[in-house]
Amino acid sequence: RPLAEPGGEEHVKRVHEPGDGTRSTPDAWNAYVNKKERIFVTDKAEVEVAGLLKLVAMPRENNGGTGSEEDPRWDDVRRFLQESTDEERKIAAEELTKGDRFPLLVACGCKPPVDV
Repeated sequence: RPLAEPGGEEHVKRVHEPGDGTRSTPDAWNAYVNKKERIFVTDKAEVEVAGLLKLVAMPRENNGGTGSEEDPRWDDVRRFLQESTDEERKIAAEELTKGDRFPLLVACGCKPPVDV
């Protein structure tokens, strides 16, 4: 059954999985976003990342996504962009991988939708 948050927003999941968008609780969402995971940010570069870098790379086919703008994992990026403060978005956008890749560059390699 849906979990009601203060303010009336309903969430149906206590654990966030890639592509859940807003269906998980805020605690589950924060745990997912902040958990470092080893994922591909390019076809060959696999690194341990969290935050926006992880979210924009998850739609890649070698991370289990579809590699297209229709991938439901883009909903996670949208949620991050909508729920983060201006300062959090700025810090996340300036974060680099060990290979000097910004989130925008990683996202462009995954064929993002226009709104992302």
